[in-house]
Amino acid sequence: MDKSKLTAMARTKPSKPLQGLLSNPVLLNSPILDFGCGRGMDVDTLNYGGFPAIGYDPNNPVYTAFPRGTFPTVLMFYVLNVLRPVDRSVVLRRAWSHVKPGGRLIIATRPISCVSQHARRAERDGKPWKACSDGFLTGTGTFQCGLDYAQLSYLIKGLPNLWDSYRFPPQKFGKACACVIKAPR
Repeated sequence: MDKSKLTAMARTKPSKPLQGLLSNPVLLNSPILDFGCGRGMDVDTLNYGGFPAIGYDPNNPVYTAFPRGTFPTVLMFYVLNVLRPVDRSVVLRRAWSHVKPGGRLIIATRPISCVSQHARRAERDGKPWKACSDGFLTGTGTFQCGLDYAQLSYLIKGLPNLWDSYRFPPQKFGKACACVIKAPR
């Protein structure tokens, strides 16, 4: 069984990128689609906080219904980190297709330094990660790679409609690299 995309972490609080957005919610317009929501903690946090949200994650039976329509805000947190290079642009384009005209796609990735640090820690703990493509296969068989702003920009540049809409400066939410892409009206 290919477990490369089964990397959703069990969390007791929202992701760092969502915590950053909630501290300044000007970028959040409802309803919100969390594209690649994992176990759904951010979806729950948004809904409880008064921001109607739905989640989609093909690897979670609760959220496998593919979303219909477009949304003013589409979140894509830590999704690109678990995809092999060949799949990233396809998934990014799929998420972008759900952004309403004038809406925003907000992407956050784990930087290379963070993923490398986890790989070194796993090595010290006797559970080494194996190099694979541009990332690692973890001890549980899941794939992880780091993406910094340069890699994220390169990926976005490869999709002309996205690059033409990329107008916001890079954002920082904790250690995550993040960017906001606003769709034309």
